Amino acid sequence: MRPALLLIGALIAGSLSGQDAPKGVIEGTVLDDVTGSPVRRASVELLGQRADKPPETVLIQTEAEGRFHLEGLAPGRYSVRAAKSGYLAARDANASATFPQAPGEQKTGLTLRLTPQSVISGRVLDEQGDPLQNARVQVYQRRKMAGKQRWMPVNGNSTNDRGEYRLFNLAAGEYAVAASAMNPTAPFSSGGQGRAQVYAATYDLNGK
Repeated sequence: MRPALLLIGALIAGSLSGQDAPKGVIEGTVLDDVTGSPVRRASVELLGQRADKPPETVLIQTEAEGRFHLEGLAPGRYSVRAAKSGYLAARDANASATFPQAPGEQKTGLTLRLTPQSVISGRVLDEQGDPLQNARVQVYQRRKMAGKQRWMPVNGNSTNDRGEYRLFNLAAGEYAVAASAMNPTAPFSSGGQGRAQVYAATYDLNGK
């Protein structure tokens, strides 16, 4: 009788090993990093990496309370990141997380934080006080690199027909804004033979 019992045990073990691994769950909340309030309708992207399959991506939105829920996840390594218009891009470290997921693991209480973006806006005028269209506006951020403070270009745009510009997706920091333009009417001043007038670049440090 003893060999028979051993055979039954072997059959049960074989049946279990043939089943799929238990599915896991990931759930959490997306919060505003400044106010701490939940961010509704934020995009949450899940990237799953498994040894036996190519990477898989799932995209969902948070609910009214900023919560998100993902289930039916196979074991592997996952990256989760959040993003929403009006906040810094998902490269912000607080807005993403990477971790292993064990078979059937219930990973709850995950918190992703989105940092509200800063915006610099204004107008570019010529020496007569008239708006300059298509003027190039470049914003520089002061950063410490190799032990020295340097001004690094981080964003840029052109003015509209009212001379207005708006630069967004900026993190908190110290900025300088530079504007340069070309006078498009100068070539007509000498029967089309003249040369375009180029304005010297003008800099503004944090609106001062």
